[in-house]
Amino acid sequence: MNRHQEFWFPALCAAALVLVTSIPYILGEVLPFPGSHFNHALTFDADFNAYFAFTRQSASGQWLFHNPFTSEPHAPVFFNLEWLALGKLARFLSVSLEAALHIQRVLAIFLLSFAFYWLSSFLLTTVVIRRLVFVFAMLGGGFGWLPHTPGLQK
Repeated sequence: MNRHQEFWFPALCAAALVLVTSIPYILGEVLPFPGSHFNHALTFDADFNAYFAFTRQSASGQWLFHNPFTSEPHAPVFFNLEWLALGKLARFLSVSLEAALHIQRVLAIFLLSFAFYWLSSFLLTTVVIRRLVFVFAMLGGGFGWLPHTPGLQK
């Protein structure tokens, strides 16, 4: 089996990862907490609200960002490709910033999965080792365990 015929594996893993990582967002959306609003930020609320401020500027048509966290007068001069793309995506699709965030999250999981598996197909010769490395890396194990794995040393 060549490396182009086995891309069903990263697709299946990416789909599973999307489902698992969607659970906290789904729970945040459906669980009732009177007097509150779920802003789709699971951690680092203050930082995330800053990112949404930049994303909102992008969605409203700006290409450079104004820093809303300073009282000093300044023109929009800040550039961040991620928040620019997210805002433009929200505007292009006419969806909320939160919906655009989830579209970006799902796309990123699939793109990262395919890219990592494609790269590993050049570096790891056996399918079993390739899949094992892929699963460990995608589940957040990093790469520090690679030198200690039997059969991977040259």
